[in-house]
Amino acid sequence: MRKLIFNKIIDKLKDILSKEIINRNVLDQDVADALNVDRVSFRKQKSRNTVPYYEIMQFLAKRKISINWFFFGQLPESLVDTTSNYVLLKYNNSKFKAGTAEDNIELKYSYIILDNLFVNYLNIDHKTTELIIVTGDSMEPTIKDDTMVSIDKNFDDEINGIYAFETSQGLFVKRLELHDGIYKVISDNEKYEAQYSLGGDLTIIGKVSGQLGRV
Repeated sequence: MRKLIFNKIIDKLKDILSKEIINRNVLDQDVADALNVDRVSFRKQKSRNTVPYYEIMQFLAKRKISINWFFFGQLPESLVDTTSNYVLLKYNNSKFKAGTAEDNIELKYSYIILDNLFVNYLNIDHKTTELIIVTGDSMEPTIKDDTMVSIDKNFDDEINGIYAFETSQGLFVKRLELHDGIYKVISDNEKYEAQYSLGGDLTIIGKVSGQLGRV
């Protein structure tokens, strides 16, 4: 199924490029070049059926082509302005713990296409915001297990609030306080005691700015 979706998307890109590349067939390498993707990387993406959504969005925006038309087959009256109704929001596929530590986790990113109206409702800046999933119960009742939260990477230097951060023990979401170069790491769940970490052992990724819980 995923392979069919990938091939269908690539065929659509070739149809668009056929209006720019004349007198010969459009090849996979032409699609890779148009998306500014290394040809070897593109072949690997094709073998894994991994759709390069971010590059495709840039491709469509440059040509003022509707995302609705391209991905969903909808035919707006104009294919010029509808692309601007959507934004790309960075999504971190790694699991951030609100509980006990795990081994280090490599950060893995992808992108989610969201309607501008939804982004405005969340009151976030898509240019500096990422989405992550938080697992564990140590931040309950503030953040429940398996909740998606938004983090703002453009946060104030004054540490005050809930943050996503990385230590040698893994990725976490906790409440932080900074005193004389030492972080106090606080769980909102009272059954967990506060911990402490030296500034050099903790790297803040972003400040939690909102959450999207399940009903």
